[in-house]
Amino acid sequence: MEPFEQYEHAGCVISFHYDEYAGDPRREYDHNGVMRCKHGRYELGDVQASADTWEELLEEARDDGALEPILPLYLIDHSGLAMRTGPFHEDPGGWDSGRVGVIYATRETLLAGGHDPENLPSSEQLAEWLTAEVAEYSAYLEGDVFCWTVERGGEIIESCCGYYDYCANEDYVKRECEAIAEREDKSSQQLAAYTYAH
Repeated sequence: MEPFEQYEHAGCVISFHYDEYAGDPRREYDHNGVMRCKHGRYELGDVQASADTWEELLEEARDDGALEPILPLYLIDHSGLAMRTGPFHEDPGGWDSGRVGVIYATRETLLAGGHDPENLPSSEQLAEWLTAEVAEYSAYLEGDVFCWTVERGGEIIESCCGYYDYCANEDYVKRECEAIAEREDKSSQQLAAYTYAH
């Protein structure tokens, strides 16, 4: 696959390309939250809701042991899919978007994630974590999952795939790749100096 960005640093070529084999993060990884969704065309989230109304959906979540907050999930379906915890204001008429479910944590999901049963996260912390889980899932729905490679002389030094949301991770990943390139460049210089001396 062709890179969407590529540049040279410390004698190496750093490339970024979309991960065409990216897995659904809701199936590949453990999460604090449970996404309970209902949609006529798509199977979204973790659990397919049977509710027909918003109140019934909230009741299903509470019956599952939902802790506060229970955040709404909105989906936009226009030349691709995206999800967030608030309405899509760029679709004011609601022609291509709407509420499709909720995300919440339960005591069981938190304990399974290794949280201390005597010191569970606050509702503010849960809201932050659940919102991040929705952003990760939205990146997957949008196809915004990427890989990076660091090459020197046509040989791949290191690579990694499965990063969600390029814009949110761009600075961090570039710093890591550049550190790898600098380490490789220093190692190559040391090897060259040793070879020359002997």
